[in-house]
Amino acid sequence: MTGLIEIRTLNLKPGTRAEFHRLYIEKALPLLQYWKFDVVAHGPSLHDENPYYVIRRYDSLAQRQDMEDAYYASDDWRHGPRETMLALIESYTDIVLEVDEVTGQGLRGGTGHFVEVRSYDLKPNTRAEYHRLFLEAAMPLLQSFHVDVVAHGPSLHDDNSYYLMRRFDSLAQREQSEESFYGSDEWRKGPREAIIACIEKYSEIVIELNEATVQGLRNRYWAGPWGESLWQY
Repeated sequence: MTGLIEIRTLNLKPGTRAEFHRLYIEKALPLLQYWKFDVVAHGPSLHDENPYYVIRRYDSLAQRQDMEDAYYASDDWRHGPRETMLALIESYTDIVLEVDEVTGQGLRGGTGHFVEVRSYDLKPNTRAEYHRLFLEAAMPLLQSFHVDVVAHGPSLHDDNSYYLMRRFDSLAQREQSEESFYGSDEWRKGPREAIIACIEKYSEIVIELNEATVQGLRNRYWAGPWGESLWQY
């Protein structure tokens, strides 16, 4: 059994995350539960002081659209916690991907592996080129630096979003690995400029997951938006 997972990354204004977390638990979460949303997980990212994430599950893209349209237009939200919570948010990005039931359950909590989820908003009409550059230039380079790419690909919910998931043994290893990669001549004099030219903005979170969930994300199947069928690796 499969379902769709929406990962929303919220970039909060500096110094507001504790207040946002309180409001989410006391106000937003009870309201979402009242509206029958399946909130899989939520909380502060592990890697710095501002990002926050919310993971929600849906049966289909149509169900997601219908539920979110109804909820965000409702008086419950608009006359409830909306203004207070929006005042704490600088920006947010969404990605939507298909996962199996075991992986979806694993996203509800686990330990052992630190997974960075990077969500990109790409410039209009650049996603096919970005995907090509990632496969042909960025991915081989990441592999040469021994970076464990769990999954990557276009989000299912729109034409411009893309995601990259990487696994690390610890937060310290993540920092060392990324400093080495992004500071290298291979990246800076290689695909960097062409790839950055496609990106409008990006955000990232780091969450801790168990082995089964990481493997479920790694082996997740998706049908590519340009007619091909791919197994993620």
